Amino acid sequence: MVHTRFLLEHLPQPQRVVEVMVRAARPGARLVVEDDDHELLRLCPALPAFERIWRAYMDTYRASGCDPEIGRRLPRMLCDAGAQPVRVDWPFFGACHGAADWETIVSNCRAIVTGARDAILREGMDAAAFEAGLSDYDTWSDSPGAAFWYCTFWAEAVKPG
Repeated sequence: MVHTRFLLEHLPQPQRVVEVMVRAARPGARLVVEDDDHELLRLCPALPAFERIWRAYMDTYRASGCDPEIGRRLPRMLCDAGAQPVRVDWPFFGACHGAADWETIVSNCRAIVTGARDAILREGMDAAAFEAGLSDYDTWSDSPGAAFWYCTFWAEAVKPG
C-alpha cells in the first residue's frame, strides 16, 4: 500500500506526487490518498465574519500555488496517474457543542486560522475584521446548539497489473 494524508493540499504540483506514488507501487497494490476540501466547512448557526476569515485562509493556499479544494479531485488525480480508482469516502471531522471532542475540534480550527493570520492579512483581510471574526467564533464555540461540520476526502485506487 502507498498512502498520503493531508499532504497534497500543501504542494504546488500535487499530481507529480501522485504519479510517483503510482510508479512506486507494485502491480495490484492499493493507493490511498486523503486530503481536505476546505470549502466544505459549515458552522451552524452560521458565522459570516468567521466565514470571511475561512475564505481568506483558502485564498492563502491559492496565492501560494496550492489547492484548498483538492480533496474532490483525488479520484481524478489517481486515474490521471495511471491507477484505477475503486472507492471514495468522506471521513467526518465535526461535532456539536456538548460532544466530548467539541473543544478539540473548535480549538483545532481556531489554531489553523490564527496560525495563518499573517498570510491571511497579506491576502488583504483587515486585521480588525480578522479579530472580529475570531471573537464571533469564540462566542459561538461556547453556545449550546452550535455545530461544526467538516469532511475530509478519501480515495482508494489499485495499480493495474
